[in-house]
Amino acid sequence: MSGRLAPFLTLVVCLVLLSSCLMVVEGNPRKAEEQFQKTRQKIYQLSSSQKASGRPARFKALIYDSEERQLIRVSLPLWLVKKGLREDLELDFRKGKSSDFETRALAQALFELPRGLLVEVWSENEKILLWLE
Repeated sequence: MSGRLAPFLTLVVCLVLLSSCLMVVEGNPRKAEEQFQKTRQKIYQLSSSQKASGRPARFKALIYDSEERQLIRVSLPLWLVKKGLREDLELDFRKGKSSDFETRALAQALFELPRGLLVEVWSENEKILLWLE
């Protein structure tokens, strides 16, 4: 019986751990903009501090979708992101495919960049901040 439960328990533990990595909240545009301003300030302080030279531990994202009026926060352990990228690159290699330039560039950046801003994107309907912390 315990042999049958092991995969299920592993799945439950993974879901519980990962559930704290994503948060979606309803938000109006003004509150979303306030969160972006606060986050930009935090990233700036992180980048300019002595701690910026240390190795990052988390990959974070703040995303606002104006059509859905949702503010999404993502916080993942960097080892998990790196592992996912490595698996993707290895799978492409085994299949004989050439990896996307973007995937390879992102993987390289995550291995070498210090803490701070990775990407800031503004479009008509979305705002996105990606950073290492």
